Amino acid sequence: MKVFYTNYATDKGIDSENAIEIDTQSVVDIFLDLVDSEDSFLGLVDENNNVIQFSNEENQWLLDIPNPPNFKNMQAYLKDTECLNLIVEILNKNKIKTNMKLYEVNIMEETLSEVLERKG
Repeated sequence: MKVFYTNYATDKGIDSENAIEIDTQSVVDIFLDLVDSEDSFLGLVDENNNVIQFSNEENQWLLDIPNPPNFKNMQAYLKDTECLNLIVEILNKNKIKTNMKLYEVNIMEETLSEVLERKG
């Protein structure tokens, strides 16, 4: 499993094009450094080049599974602990997969918040 991230508070990161293999504890440490850094993000890439990203938004994390080229991504909001547990689970299984409820979001036209408001 490869990782990429950007920490805007420390101006550190690894570009997605240059994602690197690192151990689970290092990924956990990176995530914990991002908890207090709004707009920072962490992404994982599995051996099949599937990607999952976690973006730190206001008091929550946006889970995003990109679906190029149509930009209909699968998304959900998570709390810190849910996010961390999912990251560890993905790393342990070495596969990007989750059974949690995700919502399809056409990211070129709407946000997850708008999709959730519409679903009521």
